[in-house]
Amino acid sequence: MKKRLLAMVLLLVMTLSACSSPFNKMGGDDNKKEEGKETSKEEKNEAGEAGLNALLGYDAEKLLDVEEVKDFEDIEIEANVKPYDAPKESKMINGFVSDEYAKEYNDRMMKNLEDDGFFIDYEKYQQPFSIYETNQYMGSNNFVTTDSIVHLYHIIYLGMMEDMEQNSLKQKLMALSKNCLDNALSDYKEAKGEEKDLTLRNAALFLCALDLLEAKYDGEVPSEVRDLADKELDNIKAEGNAVSNITGNEIDYSQFKVRGNYTKNENLKKYFRVNMLYSQELVKLENPDKTINLDAVKQAMLISRNMLKDEASFKLWQDIYKPISFLVENTEDTTPIDIYKSISKLTKDNSVEAILEKNVVNAVADDIANKEDPKIKPDSGKVFAFLPQRAVVDNTWLQNLVDTDPKSKRPVVSGVDLMALLGNSLAERLTLTNEDNLKWDKFKEKYEETKAMVDARTDKEEKANIYRTWLWVLKAFNNEYGEGYPDFMRSEKWQYKDLNTALASWAQLKHDTILYAKQFGAECGGDEPTDLRHYVEPNVNLYRRVKYLVGLTMDADEKYSLLNDEQKARLNDFDDMLEFLIKVSIEELKDETTSDEDNERLKVIGGEMENIFIAFNKDESGEEFEIPPVDRDTANVADIQRIGSNVVDKPEGSFLEVGSGRFSTIYVVYRLNGKYYLGSGSVMNYYEFYSENRLDNNEFKEMLPIYDMEGEKDKIEPFFKKELFTNKVGSLY
Repeated sequence: MKKRLLAMVLLLVMTLSACSSPFNKMGGDDNKKEEGKETSKEEKNEAGEAGLNALLGYDAEKLLDVEEVKDFEDIEIEANVKPYDAPKESKMINGFVSDEYAKEYNDRMMKNLEDDGFFIDYEKYQQPFSIYETNQYMGSNNFVTTDSIVHLYHIIYLGMMEDMEQNSLKQKLMALSKNCLDNALSDYKEAKGEEKDLTLRNAALFLCALDLLEAKYDGEVPSEVRDLADKELDNIKAEGNAVSNITGNEIDYSQFKVRGNYTKNENLKKYFRVNMLYSQELVKLENPDKTINLDAVKQAMLISRNMLKDEASFKLWQDIYKPISFLVENTEDTTPIDIYKSISKLTKDNSVEAILEKNVVNAVADDIANKEDPKIKPDSGKVFAFLPQRAVVDNTWLQNLVDTDPKSKRPVVSGVDLMALLGNSLAERLTLTNEDNLKWDKFKEKYEETKAMVDARTDKEEKANIYRTWLWVLKAFNNEYGEGYPDFMRSEKWQYKDLNTALASWAQLKHDTILYAKQFGAECGGDEPTDLRHYVEPNVNLYRRVKYLVGLTMDADEKYSLLNDEQKARLNDFDDMLEFLIKVSIEELKDETTSDEDNERLKVIGGEMENIFIAFNKDESGEEFEIPPVDRDTANVADIQRIGSNVVDKPEGSFLEVGSGRFSTIYVVYRLNGKYYLGSGSVMNYYEFYSENRLDNNEFKEMLPIYDMEGEKDKIEPFFKKELFTNKVGSLY
């Protein structure tokens, strides 16, 4: 009980996000909190009554509403599938080729099937629906997997984000940056004394943003502002480590390397770089001794004023910030809103002179000092960013499992850690028995502490946004199937299959949100024979949870207008498909026969999947059926952590990369209406490895050539190669 209470207390103070914080170069005794005039309680109360609206002169509070969480409960599934007594000869199982020339091939297949009732051939298919469409043309049974479903949601989420970013958000960033540059240059023109340098650097920040967007600015820019911005743009182009010309902090400019899906076209590349600018130009609010750096506070106040000075700019900022908060996460770093909520307690005057009065600056500093330390990279201290990266919840947990000592004995995490924290028993066993983890004597203690925090979350906290809900969906892969479930689902090997799928889906989530997450330490056709029966992997609550996630996505569209008419229609089709898979799965678990109508739909489900895919994965021309092959290859990778100094021979300075997006083939023997069938479907491949450099998707794809031609061998292997994949059976043809 005490542990649970402690966990709940820890959880309440936990705010969320993931990426590096620079080292401040502006510290010193002159920057420690000034012992100036103290504001009386009466003065604070009088000013505080004015509030944010009075300070700004417009209604800011109406733009700060929060999202509601819908109710959901898993359903209890009564599984009544009788134990299998599958034939030992392939000719007794529907789905094998019966010709004599196929005997050797069939024998190899049966050998792989005899232990667990299924096996997985390691392949590198580009899309899951290609396997189902091949089955349709070749007259083979479909085994519809959960992998194909979670992958399809990834395509929907990524396509929705991509459209929003390169169209609506990029234009709003451009307008916001122009407005803020106008305001910053006005401040610079009027500034005197120590404020002159601060306003110069702030103006350079917004000029850099417009340059990265390749946007024309019609106003007059002083040469010293232009020169400073050019120096910072040189840092960005070099992609190395350097001291920022804008904040005086050291920045890892390799973060500006365009990665994820942002390499797809120039608009996305520009959007990526300007967001990275606004999130990596961190104003370090604390000195090394944890006192508040008042010069940094003043710079943050002036940057905030550049945005909050007029309602149009504030609305633009909110229109950019809020959709990402719902789709990804909130931030744990200080934002312009936080700064101005503090200012509004002291004054109604929004002039530069008024907000930089000693008593106002000291009050803002007090609020910053009282704020909780960041959960991600806590040693870097409290920081401010114009558009900060987000404290995604899994990164805050994984941060706890990193030994941050310079002589670290656990400098890098694994995706398996996350699934263990989310309640996967196989992942927990692998994590707690891994000898590398146990070299750190505090690992088990840190794991139990973090696990208690994860377990103590309320339903509202667990599903507060789409990112967290995606993690919640992955918990549906934690099942250990017992009596009443099909035999092929009851082995440890199937648990590895589910863990592999969960991790591959998680890798897609990390890829899709790489810009925002704060890093820690088709056509249908063909004929088929009469006796083909298709099967759905019967994970009912997984499909129900994905359906819930689709509902949240529809809500996001309704609020933020994220989808076009075609995408809305295809999202409704996906919702209908999920309802269909739930229905069929329940029938299978009751040992009932699937209707001919439903069996026919399962036959062509690859075409359904492809139609949904096409709506969310168009080329720049918007053509439906002329998607370039590179766009159909959705293999993806994300760097989630840079490895620090350590004494356990992990490659210091390298990056932990997680990837997925290529597909293998699973072969399963199942029973329907007393007959046994061999079906095949798609399984995602999960990759986890170290890289000397941050990788983009194209570099990752080069490590996994589609065709194993001479000189083009794979440079990495699937994470569960030994536990999950068989030696390749080979092709019958």
